[in-house]
Amino acid sequence: MKASIFLLALAMISCQGPEPVRDAPPAEKLPPPAAPRKLPPALRIRDYKNRDSGAALALWLRTYLNGGIGEAESLGAYRDSYLFIAGMYNSSRTAVDQWLRSFSAARDFSRLAAERIRFRLDRDADLRPGDFYGPNYELAVKAAYRASFRGARMEDSSWVLSGDGKEDLYWGFVLLSIPREVLEPQVSGLLDGISTGRNREQTAAFNNVKERFFEQF
Repeated sequence: MKASIFLLALAMISCQGPEPVRDAPPAEKLPPPAAPRKLPPALRIRDYKNRDSGAALALWLRTYLNGGIGEAESLGAYRDSYLFIAGMYNSSRTAVDQWLRSFSAARDFSRLAAERIRFRLDRDADLRPGDFYGPNYELAVKAAYRASFRGARMEDSSWVLSGDGKEDLYWGFVLLSIPREVLEPQVSGLLDGISTGRNREQTAAFNNVKERFFEQF
């Protein structure tokens, strides 16, 4: 049986769509989220949550789909927060609903934050991250995945149906937020505790990224 769960951090772009999936395991057995920059395809939305009652697609989701996470974070309600959007897709609406019901900010947010930390480090690396930062990289990533980040809340969840009527997929989305003033000290404290000093250039590279870590985080 095949399913997919992912962490979303940028706008959805057109690319070859995923193969249809037939079933999903319980949410706790789903694979870890993919890279924030491994994007799902552009969605041809045919239906969405609360459409039957005449409601529009949720503003945060519509903004995200049209402009990416940066646009969503610029909405008035979230300007002082970081947003995280997690999701999964499946051909079964029941499987998506089950995943949405089981999602927990207390349990799942730390993993999403760790992914974002790892890919922020990756973005500044001119070489393979392990070569660019040295052992600092592995230590930081392991520390991020071991950490329990506190202060996130689940804002909303939604789903859309996408496809051509022949090979449709349901996509579930969960929106989480955390105040910038709450998350940044936790991440900075984690990174400040990492320093091996084995290689001057690698240590300098790691210190440099720490200084501007929250630029385009």
